[in-house]
Amino acid sequence: MPTFALIAEGITDQVVIERIIFTLSKSVLEDADDEADVNPLQPLRDATDEARVATGSFGGWERVKEFCQSPERLNDALEFNDYLVIQIDTDICEHANFGVDLMENGQKISSTRLLEKVTAKIHEWLGEDFISTHLERLILAIAIHSTECWLLTHYGTSDSDRSKELSCLEHLERNLAKIDKRIEKNHRSFTEISACFKKNKALTASRKASMSLEAFAAALEEKLAPRNAG
Repeated sequence: MPTFALIAEGITDQVVIERIIFTLSKSVLEDADDEADVNPLQPLRDATDEARVATGSFGGWERVKEFCQSPERLNDALEFNDYLVIQIDTDICEHANFGVDLMENGQKISSTRLLEKVTAKIHEWLGEDFISTHLERLILAIAIHSTECWLLTHYGTSDSDRSKELSCLEHLERNLAKIDKRIEKNHRSFTEISACFKKNKALTASRKASMSLEAFAAALEEKLAPRNAG
């Protein structure tokens, strides 16, 4: 059973990433009983999860950055897990303390280029020693521009909605309202909504609408494949 340490911006992001990991691990390993073990390390969960999400008192990309820059926490994560998954949204990448520009030579960069730049930034946070030693155990879940965009690939009622990369939470809320569903920024709500990815067939369809979702899913499959062969 593969084990994953999960570092994410928030609890709702964790829920989406966990669902994808569970679904793909079963698909790649072809064993319904061999479900992945996901251990969320940032943010930590407890009885006050929903209150913390509501107040925004912890989590966020800066906490992800802090974790990445702590060799002790990184070593602890990999001591007890096979892989380290780091999730981050690109909606804040132009923040001064993040430092990834969405423009180059006066033009908006492509999604492929954005993933390259954010990947390089996360590698910078982790440091050369970590990358040279543990790159094969690292999986990046970089969402353009949020994990809500990944959910929208399933719930969008038009091709335009399914390919949205901006204001995805608002678009997701509107599309869910059409099927009499609501979404709130808490663990329970996102657990219900992300169940759309419980079947690999649905996840495969969504991957075609989001290159950042495809990039994460493909990276995850690549890590799991050798275990399948063994």
